[in-house]
Amino acid sequence: MSETQMKDREILLLKREIEHLKKEVRKYKYDYLTGLPLRKDFELDLDLHLEDYKRFKKPFILGIVDVNDLHIINRDSGYHMGDATILSVSKCIENTLIHAGIYRIGGDEFAILCRGNSVEDFDIMLNNTDTKSLYTHAAVNCSTETDNKSSIFKEVDNILIQRKKQKKLSKS
Repeated sequence: MSETQMKDREILLLKREIEHLKKEVRKYKYDYLTGLPLRKDFELDLDLHLEDYKRFKKPFILGIVDVNDLHIINRDSGYHMGDATILSVSKCIENTLIHAGIYRIGGDEFAILCRGNSVEDFDIMLNNTDTKSLYTHAAVNCSTETDNKSSIFKEVDNILIQRKKQKKLSKS
C-alpha cells in the first residue's frame, strides 16, 4: 500500500470516527424524539440569560410548557400516541415561538427562553396555537420579577400549578 493510500485510509477512518462521535454527542445533547436540546443546555442558557440580565438589564422570559395528562394518553392510547402528542406540542411551540430557545427538560415538560417579548405577548403567542388544549403553560418576565434562578423557577412552577388547577376546575 502506498503512502498516499495509507493517508487516504487514515482520513477515511478518522471521518468515520468523527461521524460516530457526532452521533454519540447528539444522543446526550438532544432529545431523541423532538430533536430539541435537553435540560443541561437549558440550564446553561438560563445562566447566560440571567447573567445578561444582571449585567446589562436585558429582560427575558422563561416559559414552561407542560403536556396535560400524558400518562393517561400513554395508558389509554399507547406510547406511540404519547410520543405523537409530545412531537405535536414541540412542533407547535417551535412554529409559534420562532426566535426562542426551546428545550425538552422532562418527559412532558418543555422550557422556553426568549427575549424581547412581554409576558402578555408570550401568553398570546402560546394561546393562539392549534394545540393549546394539549398543554398548559406559565411565563415570567425576569426583568420585573427576579434575577435568581431558583426564584424564577419557583414562580413559574407556582403559576403552572395554579393554571392546572384552574383548568381542572373549569372541566368539572
